Amino acid sequence: MKKASTKACDISPKVKRAVWERDGGICVACKKNIGLPEGHYIPRSKMGLGIEQNIVCICRECHDRQHARGCGELVRRRMKEHLDRFYPGFPDEDRVYHKLPKELRV
Repeated sequence: MKKASTKACDISPKVKRAVWERDGGICVACKKNIGLPEGHYIPRSKMGLGIEQNIVCICRECHDRQHARGCGELVRRRMKEHLDRFYPGFPDEDRVYHKLPKELRV
């Protein structure tokens, strides 16, 4: 059975559709017309949520590059710039799964 935190990081079909419509299937990093709505700006490994404000269309090559040691900074910067255009001021803190509600966090 999956943990709640893992489920919160999953990308629902509804979010995938919304991200696909927002990004037009274009990779936000290299601009190729082969992007898939499955790129977490804040990675699942760091508890990045599967929400529109954290997900972008990205091609497999750029997705792999994002996770490669020492190679992903440019891809991550382009992802962040893209998301900031659509969700200005949206804090990275709200892109991460937290077990406690915001009002109870210290």
